[in-house]
Parts: sequence; C-alpha cells; structure tokens
Amino acid sequence: MQETGRFLLFTLVLFTIFLTHASAVTVFVNVYEREGNVTPLSGASLYADGTFIGKSDTEGNIQFSHPGQGPVGITVKKLGYSTWNGDIGPNTTSLSVEMKRARVQLTVETYDTDTLLPVPMATVRVTGPGLANSTSTDSNGSAVFSLEANSAYTLDIDAPGYRDYAREVEVGLEDRKVQVLLVRDERFSLIARDAASGEPVSGARVSVNGMERGVTDQRGALIVSLPQGRVYAVEVSREGYDEYRGQQLVEEGQAIVTIPLRRSTAVVFVTVYNEENDAVGGAAVALDGTVVGHTNQYGRLPVHNLTYGQYVLEVTAPGFVPNRQEVRVSSQAEDIPVELAYQRVNLTVLTVEGGSAPVPGALILVNGTAAGTTDAGGRLDITLRPAVPHLLTATKDGFLPATATLIPAPSNGSSPIRIPMERSIDWVFIGIIGAVVAGGCTGAYFLLARRRGRSVHGRKGGL
Repeated sequence: MQETGRFLLFTLVLFTIFLTHASAVTVFVNVYEREGNVTPLSGASLYADGTFIGKSDTEGNIQFSHPGQGPVGITVKKLGYSTWNGDIGPNTTSLSVEMKRARVQLTVETYDTDTLLPVPMATVRVTGPGLANSTSTDSNGSAVFSLEANSAYTLDIDAPGYRDYAREVEVGLEDRKVQVLLVRDERFSLIARDAASGEPVSGARVSVNGMERGVTDQRGALIVSLPQGRVYAVEVSREGYDEYRGQQLVEEGQAIVTIPLRRSTAVVFVTVYNEENDAVGGAAVALDGTVVGHTNQYGRLPVHNLTYGQYVLEVTAPGFVPNRQEVRVSSQAEDIPVELAYQRVNLTVLTVEGGSAPVPGALILVNGTAAGTTDAGGRLDITLRPAVPHLLTATKDGFLPATATLIPAPSNGSSPIRIPMERSIDWVFIGIIGAVVAGGCTGAYFLLARRRGRSVHGRKGGL
C-alpha cells in the first residue's frame, strides 16, 4: 500500500512537469523600420513583462519563451527611436515591431547682421531623411520644425533684400536652436588699413558721395548700406594719416572694399640747452636708437619725414648726462626742448687746523654758493663739474676765511680736498684786556702818589 502511494506521487510529478513544458510558448520577434523600404533593425533591446530578454540580431530577429498562461507585455527600445510598447496573447508565437525614429524640435531664428533685429517673413526650408518642409519666420524671426533625431538636414533661407543662406544642420536626441545672421543685398564693408603694416585703422571717419557714413571700428571696418555694382566717391580721414580721396567700384557680390591709409609725415625741431639755458651745439640726437643728426651752434636740429607716432628720443653731448625720454609726434611741426644736465664728480672737502686737527661746523661755499657745513670729522661731500675751475671757501667764527681753487678730474676723486684754517685774533677781547690793565696801572699810580703826599705833609708838621 505504501509503495502504491509513492508510485502515484511520482506519476503526478511527472505529469505536472509534462503539462508545464507542453504549455510553454516560444515567440519569434522581428524588429524593423520603414524608410521607403522595410529595413531590419539590429541592436534593439527586448523586454517581456519588464524583464530584459536580449537584443535583436543583424536580421532584426530575437525569440523568447513564456508559460503561455496569460498576456505578456512587450517593450522594445533603441537609441534614436521612440520606445515601442504592446501586449501579446498567451498563444502568440510571432510579433513584428515597427520602430519609428524619435523626433526633436528644431527652432531657426533669423537676425539682420547690421541691426541684430529679427527678420520676419523669411522663407526657411529644411530637407533631410524623408522630409522636405518649408515655412516662414514669424514676427520674432523664428520658424519651428519637427525632425527625426540623430539625422542631418540642409537648411536654406531666402528673405527679400537679403543674400541667400544655406548650411548643414545636425540634430541629436534633444531639441536644438539655430541662430542665423542674414546679410543685406545692398551693403558692403569699408575696411581702413595702414598702407605700410596692413594693420586695421580704427576711428577713421568715412564719407561716401559727400555724405558722412560713420567711423571704423576696432577691426577698421564700417558697414555701408548701399547698392553694389556702382562707383562711389570715398573719403577717409584719421589723425596721423593722410586723407584718402578716391573712386571705388563696388562690384556685384563684393563684400569688402579695402582703403589703404598712409601715415602723415612731420618735421620735428629738437632744441638742446644746458642748465644755464645756453645752447648746446654738437649734441647727438637719436630716435629709437638711431642717430639722426647733431645740433648746430644754436642747439637746433630739424628732423624731417617723421611719421606720426611714439618715439624714444635720446640726446648726448660730452660733459653732460644723457637725456632719454619718450616723445609723441602728432602735428606737422613740433619743437621738442631738451635740457642737458652737467656731468658731476663726487668729492670730499676736509677742513683742518694745524695740519691735522679737523674743523667741524665750517661753512663751505662753492663759487660763492653755500654747499653745506663740515661734520664732526671736518668733512663735507660735494659734487662738482669736472674740467672747470671752482673756488672753494671755508668760513667759521674764530677762524680766518680759507680758500682753495680746484679743477676736478672727470673721474671721482679718491683723496679729500684739504682746506687749512687758522684761528683769527680777537681784537675786541685784546682791547678789553688792555683797558683793564691800563685802568689797573692808573689806579696804582694815584694810590702811590697819595701816599707820597701824606708823607711830605707829616714831615713838615714835625719840623
């Protein structure tokens, strides 16, 4: 009896397994897209009731099995395509899934290049995979298109009074905005350039056919809204440049007209003088490191054909300290005054008494002008022009004035200039002493005389 029960239980298990396998359903799925022709889509991810099954092969095929006990939710995903969702019945054995590319929004905004204002009523055409669509921009200069994601398109824009515009646009998986600058048909740019260097010239005033049009920008450019295919009288002026006047033919389709500007030239007069305002002749004058001449007997040198601009001026002459400065030439005839300072040597004055004892506090005059007083060691540092005689004078109360004549050598002296000083005789003090001595002698004389007189009278009374 027990063995019979075990046999029946084993039989029931085998029957259950048989029924389970007998009811399983295998589903064959084909994934494709339709772009004119039906094209298998590989790499699409398949989900059954939310469980990832796998990806379609190169033929777009994939299969899976399910118990067949109820409907199954199917999801198919692929980057760049809209997600496909659907259900299949318990007995469904095949499924075809058509995937459609995801769509994004392309916004085209049009602006005027010169004014940066929107351009309404411009015709915008977009052509690409399975699409050839056109529309007009609204009052804000905008046009909107719905396009397939991950695709390339051609954008063409046509607006009255503007040049045609075309470009390639690629869209990804997100909405995109494209801003377009439209160039007017009746316009061209005047660009002022330095004739020598080719650099742009900003701040140049431009007139066309006698009417002022504006000033060039940092690029040297000025946009002129005039028809092409004509001849114009152009005038361009800028400080530091010769005025340009000429006829310019602006051909059809020409966008840029270049105007060469030549720098103006000037004469500069360099005048060189010394500390006493006397002219310095024979001084060498250099501009930017190049000697351009020497001053005449009146200290003057004219320098011709200088273009306007900044220069480094250096003036040198024997016996003078070189003068270096930056100058700006900005007018036709300029006078540049240059003062040269004398070269000087450093010297030390030493005032002594008796050959070696220093005399502090002595006032030193150089050519009659006070230079300072000596320190505790009897010393004073001074500067003098070399190769020129100088009179040095030392004065101090109680000393006689002492002088020395010196012609310094061009190099700094190494030994001090000694000025011996002698003490003066104080005649006032001697006079006072003399008066005191004389007064004392006179008193003694009268005292002695008195004594003698008394002595004589006494003798007479005795007799």
